[in-house]
Amino acid sequence: MPAQAPRPRATSRYASFAPSGSVASSRAAASNRSCAVGAVFFAVVFFVDAAGVGAGSGPVSKCFDAVTGVNAFQFAGDPRRALSEAARVLRPGGRVVASLFAEPERSQGTLAHEAMTALIRTERAADHAPYALSASGNLEAALRDAGLQATSSGEVVCRWDYASMDEAIRALLCSAGGARAAEAVGPQAVRAVLRPVLTRFQDPETGAVTLDNTFRWVAAHRGPGGTP
Repeated sequence: MPAQAPRPRATSRYASFAPSGSVASSRAAASNRSCAVGAVFFAVVFFVDAAGVGAGSGPVSKCFDAVTGVNAFQFAGDPRRALSEAARVLRPGGRVVASLFAEPERSQGTLAHEAMTALIRTERAADHAPYALSASGNLEAALRDAGLQATSSGEVVCRWDYASMDEAIRALLCSAGGARAAEAVGPQAVRAVLRPVLTRFQDPETGAVTLDNTFRWVAAHRGPGGTP
């Protein structure tokens, strides 16, 4: 029987924040997943409740070289607390990269989000605020409050392409806002409000639905001594 190749030794540790309810976070919760890929140790850090990762319930402090949150931090019940958790687990000299929606009026998907939010009871509306850090400078300020220094930033337009109306609706039902709305009023009611909203973005010949959305990203670091 041939000898197995030695497992690569982890030389860097990387964490990815994912919103609770997402596929990544659900799998992480089920398996407490971490693995070595090449020379990088990878772990998924998930929001265990609406408030974000609870203090002391996530990884130990200063254990990761890099932390990313791609379209994730804004879906925590408390995005600023979630960013503080990212800073807490970051080693001195480490980096955080976070991306989220730019101003809501700059994304066509906002219309779908607003239609689904309208189905939620008013008293629960504050539980889901995906644009809380979207205004220019807000993400940088939140990272600074967490003890990190922004080093670079930018924007990117992401096009959501769906082959059909049904595919677009299924995808949005799987989003954080879609899941909340479906829980509140049922999937059929959510489909009913999404269809007229998405029709304006549907190609009349192919039936494909396309939404252009603008995201903002910021990279930040912690100083060698643990300060910005």
